Amino acid sequence: MKRLLVFVVGVVVIVAACRRGGAEGSVKVLEREGYRVGYDSTMRCARWVEWTLTPQRLQGDVERRIHYDSTGRAIGIADFSPALVEKGVIEDREVPQPRPSLSDWRLRPDSMSRGHMCPAADCKFSEAAMNQSFLLTNICVQTKRLNSGSWNRLEMKCRDHVNKYGDTLTIVCGPVFLAGRPVRRMGNIAVPDAFFKAVVSSRGARTWAFLYVNDTTSHAMDDALTTLDSLRRVTGIDFLPGIADNPAPLSRL
Repeated sequence: MKRLLVFVVGVVVIVAACRRGGAEGSVKVLEREGYRVGYDSTMRCARWVEWTLTPQRLQGDVERRIHYDSTGRAIGIADFSPALVEKGVIEDREVPQPRPSLSDWRLRPDSMSRGHMCPAADCKFSEAAMNQSFLLTNICVQTKRLNSGSWNRLEMKCRDHVNKYGDTLTIVCGPVFLAGRPVRRMGNIAVPDAFFKAVVSSRGARTWAFLYVNDTTSHAMDDALTTLDSLRRVTGIDFLPGIADNPAPLSRL
C-alpha cells in the first residue's frame, strides 16, 4: 500500500504518494561551478539542485547575461555551440539525448516561465557560474506567478539572511511530481505539480523547509513552511544526508 502524505499549503491540500519521478538510475549528477544538479532524464528536468550560499559569493558583480570568451565560446559551457543559445538560456550537451531542448521551450505558454533552481543572482561571483545558471538542466517549468512572486521572495530572503548575518546557507530545491496525477508536459519536459526548497544554516544547523504549489496563486511564505523530513518523504529524496530536521522560526531566516 502506498503511504499518503497530506500537506496544507495556503488553502491548497496536497495529497502525495511516495514517490514520483524517475528511478535512481535515471538521475545523473552534474557538478557545476556554482551548484550541483541531479538531472532526471525521465522528467527531462532537474530532480534536485544544491548549492552553498556564502557572504563571499554574494560580493560578486558579474552581470546577468551570457558571457563569451575571445573566441566566441560561452565561458564554462562544455561542448558549446552558438546554436545551443536562445533567449538567454543554453541547451546542456552534458546530458545525452533526449534532453530538455530549445524547441521544447518554444512551446512555453504565456502562463509559464523559466524557473531557475539555482538563481542567477546567487552566481554573480564568476562568469562561468553565471553562464551555468542558464543551462536548461538548472531550469524547470514554473508558473509566472510563482517564479516572479513567492519563489522569488524566498530567494531574496535567503540572500538577505546571508548578507545581514554573515551566515552560510546550504540550499537544496527542486520540483515535486505527485503520484496518482498524470504528468503534464511542455513538449517533452515534465511540468511540476509543486516545488520544494530546504535551507540549512551553518549556525546551529537550523533548518527551514518550504513547499509551494506550482499554480497561479500567491502563497505566503509562512503558509509554505514545512519540515525537512516532510520534504524528504514527499519527494522520496534523501537530500542533505546527515542533517537532522531542526526547524527554526521563519523570523530567524
